[in-house]
Amino acid sequence: MSGWVIHAKAVEESGLSVATGAIESPADRDTLQCGWINPFRGWVLLEETAGGSIRRHRPQALRVYSGDRRVGSCQCGLPRPDLVGPLTGQEAVEAGFQGYVYVPAPFSAPLRLIAVLRDGSTRPFARWDPQEEPEPVVCFGYLDRRATPIVGGGGEVEVAGWAFIPGRLTCGLQVFLDDRPSLECAFPLPRPDVARRFAREPQAGMSGFRAIFPVRGNAGKPVIRVQLTDQDGRTAELS
Repeated sequence: MSGWVIHAKAVEESGLSVATGAIESPADRDTLQCGWINPFRGWVLLEETAGGSIRRHRPQALRVYSGDRRVGSCQCGLPRPDLVGPLTGQEAVEAGFQGYVYVPAPFSAPLRLIAVLRDGSTRPFARWDPQEEPEPVVCFGYLDRRATPIVGGGGEVEVAGWAFIPGRLTCGLQVFLDDRPSLECAFPLPRPDVARRFAREPQAGMSGFRAIFPVRGNAGKPVIRVQLTDQDGRTAELS
């Protein structure tokens, strides 16, 4: 498991503001979806010390970076009535933030959240460093036809749909029906509908596949697996 490290710390120099708060989504490695749009939400305030007291106010916005590349931003100033108690009423009204951010895959560069002040200056808010171990390979896809008989196919069935590994090169695809590999598998095939849905993924337009199997007399619902291989030989499965 991994997650965010908030940069807030004691302020020794009077007048210096730091961003403090919490990131509630994505909260950990299980909820972070690389190669996909993630909802970012939580709360953030800027703290300033003056005359021995702390004053809090919201930043203008949050910028999200993957390494040095800016990948999105979040709106600040949303009400958080659930925080009344730890914060004053006015602070809670301004503390919330929310946005939708595309997180690149693979997760190889730190994610950074930067608070933007009203004067345009910035303060670091949070950082998430990638894990040292390789992240699991995931794939997107859908089965349009599941062991559907082929008309005039002499007792053959087909499995068809689309699949690709986001953010990585999908080099191979194999389809299994009840652990039997297909007689033949056509991949990649054009899928303009998928390209429209995943406009940020160049592979989406050629993610279609069609596999042919002989009919077997097995009872019960067939078990279908689609195995994809990336440029490093790592695999992901759609089932």
